[in-house]
Amino acid sequence: MNERITDFLDDVCSHIKYKKIHHEIRAELTEHILETAEDIGIEQAVMQMGNSFEIGENLNQQHKPKTEWSIIGLSAVITAIGGIAMYASSHHQGYSYLNFSRYLVLDGIGVLAMLGIYFFDYTKLKKFSLPIYCMAMIMIGMSLITGDEVNGRSFLSIAGINLSSEYAIVLFVIAFAGFVEKYHGQGFYAIIKLGLWGIFSFIAMITVPNTSGMVVLAITYSVLALVAVVRNDFGGSKKSQFISLFSFGGIAPLFCVFSIIPNQQVISDSWFAGSQWFGGMNAVVSGHEFVSSMPAMTTDYVLINIILIFGWAVGITLLATITLFIIRIFITSKRIKNDYGFYLSLSACMALSAQFMINILLNFNLIPLTEMSMPFVSYGGTGYIVNMVLVGTILAVWRRNNWLPKT
Repeated sequence: MNERITDFLDDVCSHIKYKKIHHEIRAELTEHILETAEDIGIEQAVMQMGNSFEIGENLNQQHKPKTEWSIIGLSAVITAIGGIAMYASSHHQGYSYLNFSRYLVLDGIGVLAMLGIYFFDYTKLKKFSLPIYCMAMIMIGMSLITGDEVNGRSFLSIAGINLSSEYAIVLFVIAFAGFVEKYHGQGFYAIIKLGLWGIFSFIAMITVPNTSGMVVLAITYSVLALVAVVRNDFGGSKKSQFISLFSFGGIAPLFCVFSIIPNQQVISDSWFAGSQWFGGMNAVVSGHEFVSSMPAMTTDYVLINIILIFGWAVGITLLATITLFIIRIFITSKRIKNDYGFYLSLSACMALSAQFMINILLNFNLIPLTEMSMPFVSYGGTGYIVNMVLVGTILAVWRRNNWLPKT
């Protein structure tokens, strides 16, 4: 290449911090210079480009990392409400098992996990979709063979630390997003392949068992596949793809039947009726103390717990914040330009929103009983870390939105 062009490009790129975009910028500027040079010569063409410093600074601004602070802020507010609820619950004699110091440590680990994913180049995950899927299957297998069983669930034991199977959710959805992008242009066969991957993961989750996690996966898979068909990313006949998709969709409810927990009496309506707008309610309603009569008050039924302790005002504030959070993550996902980034971000959005919606409906007795903790709010370690990884994934994709082309 001409030395004058090389010097100009070097000077421009010296002001652009993100080095991975340098190749694309150099190619684009070179093409423009050479086209102009056909009429006026290289020296004049370079001079017509303008000041290299100004060009470099402008391009650097265009390709700066983008941070979606609203998502970070909303997730922080939800976590703070959950933290205050856990602190209050830890002082209740009925929650002697709740270790607030442990809760803070695990929250800190979750934040570090989110930051780690945020700075990670997510595009590297695409070629590892199958290994990531296999890793989830292997880890579930290890939890069944060598893990510990707690309350009927198999936990993966690593260095004396038990991990619940929520880790499989994030691994499966990351892998599935890669499969959706990989099967572009494969038409009807793309749906068949995706359906089989989905069924195998459902079976794995049921064996643990973690049927609530399976429900989250079923919702996430269905939405990703449906969006891909609507966008015509698979090519071919949309009609055959819709038929195949809804055929597999009919199988999912059969698995979901296992998520119903029989013989569990919930009297949330009574507790809601006795709650106040501000402040805690009386400790006893109709002769029942809520600690002894309500199951999983710091996990599955944490929303009831918050309303009982702090009143409806705080409960409604939490629900409003969750609604804004869900809206914000979907708006961010919709604006992703890169195909793989879009599906990866959408999978994380679906996994998070599905957990929120199922837990809220569960607390209000609007769905058949199932086990589902509320993200960022409930007491637990693995679940919080996993959900922070999902948030970090959305932020990581958005951070690079100006750097990457559509494909």
